[in-house]
Amino acid sequence: MQKSRLGYIYSLLSVLIMSITPILNKLVVGNYSPLVTVFYFSLASTIFTGIGLTKNSSFTVNHRIIEISIINTSGVIAQFFSLSLLSAATFAFIGRFYIIFAVLLASFILKERLRKNDIWAIVISVMGSLFVSGSNPNFNNFIGILLALLYTFLFALASNLTKQQLNHTKQNVINFYNQLTATILTGLLSFITEQSFYIGYLDLGFIMLSALASGVIGMAFYYKGMAVLNMAKVGIVRSLSPVVILFYSVLIFHTKINTQLIVGGLLILVSIVVMNFQPKNKRKG
Repeated sequence: MQKSRLGYIYSLLSVLIMSITPILNKLVVGNYSPLVTVFYFSLASTIFTGIGLTKNSSFTVNHRIIEISIINTSGVIAQFFSLSLLSAATFAFIGRFYIIFAVLLASFILKERLRKNDIWAIVISVMGSLFVSGSNPNFNNFIGILLALLYTFLFALASNLTKQQLNHTKQNVINFYNQLTATILTGLLSFITEQSFYIGYLDLGFIMLSALASGVIGMAFYYKGMAVLNMAKVGIVRSLSPVVILFYSVLIFHTKINTQLIVGGLLILVSIVVMNFQPKNKRKG
């Protein structure tokens, strides 16, 4: 039970830290090419992650790590291109489909079985996310929507493959290769397509802060939580992201809270309670 609680703490810390990144990324991505933005984001993440590696870390690369790195890179590129086309609210709304992709993929890749409580928790979580994300998101940009869905699917796929690989490779090594691969590929693509690599100091600061929060610290906590919990539970905790983003918006931008947002937040919290309501003799995730 103590191990499970620690997994929830790690996952919650990941959400608290990573929820600030869409706001930072949205501030920057409109001013530059999405490819160049991803390049600097990945470069900063690679440097930060590399600094955190220990001398005892094994840098052995296998085909699965390469697959995860390429999938992760493709997802990050889709994320930034989507953010350049959609509002942050619409992007956040589509991102709630992560839990569906993650759970379905976990049943195939990790052979995880769902309890009735898990299914009900997912349904309640999705309902809560609909409330929090808003009843009238902007769905005018079809390409942006497809890219947001692609990012969500690829992130869920990479997460499942990473959870499987954590039995053989440390999470910080996997994250390092993810960021290094993204840096190399986006750098080459930016060069081939003749993108300008100029970026302002202030925007570079935003990117570095976003990379530290999402690409390094938040991702480290995410992997630690994923090593303990099954993907359904991790997905439910990640459903708190819209609530956390709303909380940050209230503090920073003085966003008004309405009944719809309160109901959505409560539903997501209820889903977490439902997910964890189980007899002691049942299998723990």
